Amino acid sequence: MDVTQVALVMSFGALVAAAGLALLFFRREQAENRIKIFGQEFQISTPALVVFLVGCSIFILPPIIQMQDHTVFSTHIGQSEDRHINHEISPTDGNHQIPTAKLVAIGTTIKGVIATAGQRDFFKFKGSKSLKTRVILRKTAPGGFSAEVTIYDNVESKVASDYAYGEDSVSLVFQSNPNSDYYAKIGGHTDTAVGPYELLLKEE
Repeated sequence: MDVTQVALVMSFGALVAAAGLALLFFRREQAENRIKIFGQEFQISTPALVVFLVGCSIFILPPIIQMQDHTVFSTHIGQSEDRHINHEISPTDGNHQIPTAKLVAIGTTIKGVIATAGQRDFFKFKGSKSLKTRVILRKTAPGGFSAEVTIYDNVESKVASDYAYGEDSVSLVFQSNPNSDYYAKIGGHTDTAVGPYELLLKEE
């Protein structure tokens, strides 16, 4: 669920207006108050009415000034860690070296493409809580391609590697530390191998 600036402002205005209404109904003040707005003096019977009017003004302010509706924060409720989430990774996303690896989570399926000869895609992830992590690479185009998956630890030492030709999937498992970062390198097993793929990270 995305929460935007307009929603926050309007919600705040609605709360202030509701507080003013509550004060009007539950307080019985007889004193008169004077306020000045734009140089004009007004006489109001109770501060509660002022609170209500201020809340209404805040509520209608965003449409009047045409406030840009930017997302402030997002929340995802009820999403389990092992739920597969598809992310489209384009060939120009820049994750072709370890320092620019895309951060992904265990239980995530990533779609990508090895589009040019010699291209390598890198993904960064935390080890699974079960101490073993399974990495599966599926070739999604008819005929597939010769693909290789290599796993590196947080000091960039190779800990596992495997490859498969044609449409066969690459599937490997390795011992992992849940508090450590790992990197998965996806590429062609030969210099000319190219094609689309899906990468799945899961607990073993």
